[in-house]
Amino acid sequence: MKFFDKNIDIVIFDMDGTIFDTERLAIKLYIEASQLLGTPLGLDILEKSIGLNAVATEKLMKETYGEDYPYGKVKEKFLQLKFAHIDQFGLPIKEGVKEVFRKLRENNVPMALATSTDRDLTEKYLGISGLNKYFQVIVCGNEVAKSKPEPEIFLKAVDLLGSEASKCIVLEDSENGLLAASRAGTIPVLIKDIKYPADKVRKLAFREYESMIDIINCFEF
Repeated sequence: MKFFDKNIDIVIFDMDGTIFDTERLAIKLYIEASQLLGTPLGLDILEKSIGLNAVATEKLMKETYGEDYPYGKVKEKFLQLKFAHIDQFGLPIKEGVKEVFRKLRENNVPMALATSTDRDLTEKYLGISGLNKYFQVIVCGNEVAKSKPEPEIFLKAVDLLGSEASKCIVLEDSENGLLAASRAGTIPVLIKDIKYPADKVRKLAFREYESMIDIINCFEF
């Protein structure tokens, strides 16, 4: 497959903010959970945590609010609120995702999911949405030693698919994700979500798009 002047063997997707429109919901519900528990949690810290796995998020919050910050309790309350919301309203899939997935599968392009979300929650999301059938490989945040922005999660996905990083597109929405994709030697592509990365990180993207639907005609098979 060609993507502009690049020869591509595989495509790797981030999940939250790229496939599912869940980053806005997560920020809203994390703030609600912290308020219910009477613990501080600012928007700036939540935005910094986008793309981090649970271990890195806990580290960030304790560095900010102190070692006694009850991250486990806040996360537990957040998940309760999140599951209740999903049970009532469903899981929002971002525009163009299904079309891109179908196009790649029709042309036998292997796909991987590399998400900072833990395995249990990832499988719940994919099961609810019916998107699990598209991925040959899934790597989750609790299955790597180092979170994004380190490259480990993408390197592991590339290795499991038996390809090379230089022949891999990574679709990401977050600053941490773009940094990880670039450090892995893949071809980072930015899909806009709630917060643009800083300019110096945004420049790492080979291309950027407002929506996943905008990328579908850029593939040549």
